[in-house]
Amino acid sequence: MQFTKITNKQVKFLQSLKQKKYRQKYNKYTIEGEKIVTEIVSEQPKYIDYLVSTEDYAETHYDFMTTVDAQVLIASSKHMEMMSSMKSAPALIALGNVNEDLELRAFAQNGRYLFLEHAQDPGNMGTMIRTAAWFGMDGVLIGEGSTEWWNQKVIQSSMGAVFKMKHKVIARKDLESCGLPIIVTSLQGENLKNFKWPTSYVICLGNEGKGITNELADMSTHNVFIESNNNKGAESLNVASSAAIILYEAQISSQ
Repeated sequence: MQFTKITNKQVKFLQSLKQKKYRQKYNKYTIEGEKIVTEIVSEQPKYIDYLVSTEDYAETHYDFMTTVDAQVLIASSKHMEMMSSMKSAPALIALGNVNEDLELRAFAQNGRYLFLEHAQDPGNMGTMIRTAAWFGMDGVLIGEGSTEWWNQKVIQSSMGAVFKMKHKVIARKDLESCGLPIIVTSLQGENLKNFKWPTSYVICLGNEGKGITNELADMSTHNVFIESNNNKGAESLNVASSAAIILYEAQISSQ
């Protein structure tokens, strides 16, 4: 199998995708790291335009490289550092394309969704996407002001779940038009353990520090809170932890 040496133009293009404006301009993004790249290549190759690898990696993983339908480009370690957004540049980077199969076109009158309002920490956001995928949610709704779906850190922390979950960027006011119950967390809400879950709903989670906005709270149809049995000084739960607990309770209540 013949590999092609990466050009300076390609290096600059991949380097530019570290910035959100260029990811949105070209509808392209990078996927970094051996584990996640090899999984996407094997399971969902339609999301990959081409791979970039160090020469050493390509030689030591020649059997894998021969299974790749996409073009493989060879780059130096210096070029990998330039293109990577990670602290330690990986030996494998993929150029991904935005696939419309993952985009929610419209709300159904039934379904289970997670709405993230002003979720700005990419690690938390990726974890919540991963959790939503685990519990079989029908989609993740991204509120205005939240971190971008194709942010590299979101991709990494989701462990590839961004390639499995449908999503849609929506304005907060558009939640009401979906006609589904809107569930938020509040200390004045009903104990989560006693809550009777509807068959369809939107679970809303807010900013890591500020929580949900007053506007979202006002449009909610249900309020729940997570009871603490032994609070030893913690003021609140991490938003990703809250998401996991709520989605778990929602699942077991429907069984």
